[in-house]
Amino acid sequence: RIPAGGHLTLPIKAVRKNYQGPIRLRAFGLPNEVSVAGGEIPPDADVALLTFSAGEAPAHGVLQVEGAAGESVRRAVELSGDAGGLPPHLVSDIGWAVVKSNPLPLSWNLPAKRAVAAGERIEATITVGDRGQEKRVVRLRLLTNQTPLKKKVKDDKGKEQEVDDVERMLRLEKEFEIAADASTAMIAIVVPKDLPPHLWDVVLVGELLSPDKKQVLATGYASLSQLDMTAAP
Repeated sequence: RIPAGGHLTLPIKAVRKNYQGPIRLRAFGLPNEVSVAGGEIPPDADVALLTFSAGEAPAHGVLQVEGAAGESVRRAVELSGDAGGLPPHLVSDIGWAVVKSNPLPLSWNLPAKRAVAAGERIEATITVGDRGQEKRVVRLRLLTNQTPLKKKVKDDKGKEQEVDDVERMLRLEKEFEIAADASTAMIAIVVPKDLPPHLWDVVLVGELLSPDKKQVLATGYASLSQLDMTAAP
């Protein structure tokens, strides 16, 4: 469901075999009132983010997403998980609807595309719209198309274990929250020094929290921004 006047972001994952080049994505079956941002899985990467943005008018339908590798290879994007014995054409059909309810309007001031350098720190201003009568804290997190990186470390007992290699990931500088009585906040995105020179998709996600911060009551997405990576100076 795409909130009217808002955004919805879907990660698209490729299962590669021999081809390691870029994969272009195209969405079919959307009216002019619904736009799509993003659309390429970088070389040697597995994920792209597609962000759907809608106007105010309610609408619904079925869309298909196609991935293209080179000039001749085309593959339909299929629903993940258990397809329940559905025929192939239904597995690749994705139902969508523009709904009036937008429980967590979220925006930021990053442009649709921005040149960045390795090791850069990017600041952005976040704005949260009306959260209804009951004000709640909004937790922020960053969604990217970077494949999670791992590293091996030893625990207190000397046993080796695998953990997230956070220092090599596109990430928020720290944990950010927007207070219940606030509507804006400043965040910072950290670009690792050894991040490969690709076009990286980033989307800010907001989570409306319960009073004890243990439950997510609603989720909102800002617009997609693409970071055009350059070699480290």
